Amino acid sequence: MLAKFEPGDLMLLSDIMDSLKGMRDLYSGSPVGQDFIERTLAWIAGQFKGAQGGDFHEKLSLAIELLQKCEGQSTDAARARIEGEMQGFALGNFEAAHPGPTDETKPIPVKTQANAFLREESVALFISEAKERLSQAQELVLILEASPNDAGSLAALFRAFHTIKGECGFMHFSHLGELTHSLENVLDLLRGGKLALTRSVVDLLLGGIDRSHLILENIAEGDWDTTVGPELSAYLVELGRCSSRAQPSLGDVLIQSGKLDEGRVEEILSEQRSGSFSQRFGEIAVKEALISSGDLRQALVQQSMAAAIPDSEMAEPGAAESQQDEIIKVRIDKVNFLVDMIGELTIALGQVSESSVAMAQVRKITRSLQVGAMELRTDTMHGLFSTAKRIVRDLSHSLEKQVGIHSEGEDLEVDRHLIKKLEEPLMHLVRNALDHGIDASGSIRIAAVRRGSTIEITVEDDGRGLDREAILAKALERSLVVPQAAASLSDNQVFDFIFQPGFSTKASATQVSGRGVGLDIVKSMVKASRGTISIRTAPGKGTAFIMTFPISTAIIDGLVVKVGDNTLIIPTSSVVELLKVKDSQLSRVNGDIELITLREKVMPVLRLDRVLGIGGGRDAKYLVGIVVENSEHIPHFLVIDEVVAKREVVVKPLGPRFRKMRGITAGTVLPGGTIGLVIDVEQLINLALQTGGARPAQGAKEAAWK
Repeated sequence: MLAKFEPGDLMLLSDIMDSLKGMRDLYSGSPVGQDFIERTLAWIAGQFKGAQGGDFHEKLSLAIELLQKCEGQSTDAARARIEGEMQGFALGNFEAAHPGPTDETKPIPVKTQANAFLREESVALFISEAKERLSQAQELVLILEASPNDAGSLAALFRAFHTIKGECGFMHFSHLGELTHSLENVLDLLRGGKLALTRSVVDLLLGGIDRSHLILENIAEGDWDTTVGPELSAYLVELGRCSSRAQPSLGDVLIQSGKLDEGRVEEILSEQRSGSFSQRFGEIAVKEALISSGDLRQALVQQSMAAAIPDSEMAEPGAAESQQDEIIKVRIDKVNFLVDMIGELTIALGQVSESSVAMAQVRKITRSLQVGAMELRTDTMHGLFSTAKRIVRDLSHSLEKQVGIHSEGEDLEVDRHLIKKLEEPLMHLVRNALDHGIDASGSIRIAAVRRGSTIEITVEDDGRGLDREAILAKALERSLVVPQAAASLSDNQVFDFIFQPGFSTKASATQVSGRGVGLDIVKSMVKASRGTISIRTAPGKGTAFIMTFPISTAIIDGLVVKVGDNTLIIPTSSVVELLKVKDSQLSRVNGDIELITLREKVMPVLRLDRVLGIGGGRDAKYLVGIVVENSEHIPHFLVIDEVVAKREVVVKPLGPRFRKMRGITAGTVLPGGTIGLVIDVEQLINLALQTGGARPAQGAKEAAWK
């Protein structure tokens, strides 16, 4: 382990410290050896303050060598000689300033120790990794509830909490350490078969995950030594009761055998808590000379016989884990810089007209490099879907409904920023399906799929479906529509009322729903992410909410088109077909609303120059048109002047000045330095409906900015 150490490798240094702590039992009968280990530990801790010089590695090697020599001596004289070397061994400047633990310096308050040894980046890294492990733990608990005999998932869950506990000991976060230590005890009993995985035990485990998240939030806000409140204390007591029903504690065994009294046991437990459970109960008792090593061994045997399982203090969790790719943490601004620079490289290559074999290979490599770089900003939907499954589990139990949930597309890679924004909308849609859609029993499906340059997230239930008449009656009651227009509204227009603030068809509000704020929040957050939401429902068959978002990547496939002097890009994911038609094929309604019939399908005609209020619309024998579809798969005929090419383009976000412009979603730099604007087809169609895109509309340009 020491051979792998490099300056600044704090995690490996922590492992070295844990190994040294594990040698304390070997020197339980040697005060000199115990003191040397404590001095070495205190000296290593100085590495976190940068107190060591260039000889740190060499001196640490010599210190460990002395400990190994002392352990290997068979005679008292030889051990005494090595102990003499230990007493005379000078570790360094940090040791001089910190000669070792004393009654005045031990234990060190949590905040003081944190201020001494922790760096802001170390805390941020700890929080990030702990949150990932807790997310994994929640998923594993739900798997175990469905498959209690899944030994692999149980072992992985134990390792997750054990790792967090060990890191808490290193970081001196005592309350989170105590919590995860207690959860680890329960899981140890489950592994040994002495505790059944009942619903109440699952509730306890999930409750521990929730409380761990709350403690992490406090740590993130700088509150590193939050006191244990009554709620957490009560939870820890309940965890203790759960453990004691299956296995007596080591303290109880020592009290029953008369080796310790309750006061001494509480003192040892207090020291364990102050050290974030980095030391074991028996280790502290022997070190403080409260019991002998023989007493400890006898008590451990009694405890193991009472439980009939391997004792958690006698065996550490197995280190055998499946081989996985090594994970590294990188600041997001560095990833963004890398992606941006590769994008600039792609744009620069687009300006090069050379078409040699070598240049083609360079473009291919650059494309692969860009795709790889963009994947650094993505994550799977596993965590998000796991949260949805947890909501269904807890809420169905609360509402006394039998509701199952299954997911599709969990492995889909999505931009992390979008995943974070989806958390709240997904929660509201799942709660809505449980409370409004499903009566007594049913199922919910959540799915993620990539369609062209968009991501589609679906939440679907098999419940009663939306009640058109009830929604329309509520809309009339709230004066959202006049009675004269109500009968002519389409189903989609009626269903769109449920996204209005405060809109609810429930007679009274409950803790789950009825206040009319959930779907309003969903619509607002989807719109803020430049997405769309649509509804598919049928009476007695269920309802599906489909959220569609543009992929937050730097490359899209698009048709480069011209409208007058303007260059525009239409994403090919929205394009159905491209064709030329005669002007005589168009028909007009009310004088200026244009329609076209293609293969017995009637669709509105949108002249792009008129919708956006830009120059164009040249006179020609034929009209060049593109059939595009919106999120509801309704076709529209988009009239342009010319199709230039189909190509992959590097998307660049628009600046703050253009952020509110509708119909345009991004920009790009084309070969030759031409600036192109990327069309948002959904927004363009909605804009046309408002401005009258089939006819010359005054104020069309102004409407595009509203």
